[in-house]
Amino acid sequence: MKLLTLFLLYIFLIPVVIAQNEPLSDLDLSELRWQNRVLVIFAGDIESVKYQEQLRLIRDRMEGIKDRDLKVISIFEDGNSNMDGVNLSSSSVNLIRKRFEAKNNIFRFILIGKDGAVKLNSPETVSMDVLFERIDQMPMRRREINQ
Repeated sequence: MKLLTLFLLYIFLIPVVIAQNEPLSDLDLSELRWQNRVLVIFAGDIESVKYQEQLRLIRDRMEGIKDRDLKVISIFEDGNSNMDGVNLSSSSVNLIRKRFEAKNNIFRFILIGKDGAVKLNSPETVSMDVLFERIDQMPMRRREINQ
């Protein structure tokens, strides 16, 4: 019985683990247009002080992040870049770096509206109050609130 249980766990868990580690195939930011606002955060690596501070600010206000249809893309010089925790392919990362002319190891925080336009571009961490205020002033967000 134990052997059968282990076998079943192996069969069902291995594909889940593999799927979680598979990179997305060439994420194109235009695929998110009209559906999501996007935060693109550039940093040297996941241990970057500014990145960790920004991540803490985001995690502390996840309800507001979800309410505003935000996707969070983290682009690192060293390590796996991701969107909401799912690894991105190197070609996706290169396209995003090129679009925003990202410099190596330099922190940047970029907000992209649902229309695909850059709404905020900062070399410093951004408080969620500032972010939410910026989003809540957007005409599309006002319509969402009123619906």
